[in-house]
Amino acid sequence: MKCPSCGAPIKEAECSYCGKVNEQFFQAEASQPQHIAGTLAMPTQDHDHAQNKEQAIVKFVLCIFLGYFGVHYFYEKKIGLGLLYLFTGGLFGIGWFVDCIRLLINMIKVLSN
Repeated sequence: MKCPSCGAPIKEAECSYCGKVNEQFFQAEASQPQHIAGTLAMPTQDHDHAQNKEQAIVKFVLCIFLGYFGVHYFYEKKIGLGLLYLFTGGLFGIGWFVDCIRLLINMIKVLSN
């Protein structure tokens, strides 16, 4: 890469000849794949999609078996709703039923993509 100011070859963000900071260096560095622990790591949407599928399944299973205690909300880090479900028995069973249907639809939608 060359310095846009003086044209000297540079390997760092700041030109060692003229001292000018090169913003193109940061843009080029961000678009380059990063070498992490001996493997080439590029951000992919496949990993995020697989993680979303896994989370949807886990939330649904937690809701089915432990929804009366609000465990699916604790898993989502929604402590207030988790405590509400814990002390009211899943909003007297009605909230648990609605959540099971809602999470089933969400899981089907995520798995179909």
